[in-house]
Amino acid sequence: MIEDGRVIAQAPIKDLQTCRHCRTANAPSARFCLNCGTPLSSGCTACGSSLTAGAKFCSQCGQATH
Repeated sequence: MIEDGRVIAQAPIKDLQTCRHCRTANAPSARFCLNCGTPLSSGCTACGSSLTAGAKFCSQCGQATH
């Protein structure tokens, strides 16, 4: 990506986080959507592990996220 005349490294599409509210693609390290401000990750209610936005199950304990 080119921004202000500089080449900016861009994450591979598969690594981007998609906002569950507005569907905007965000950097893998983003904590909030750059378009609407919605939090992109949260903690598992069962074990406290960090959850990636859109995850249906916790990757650590298998708890359903919804």
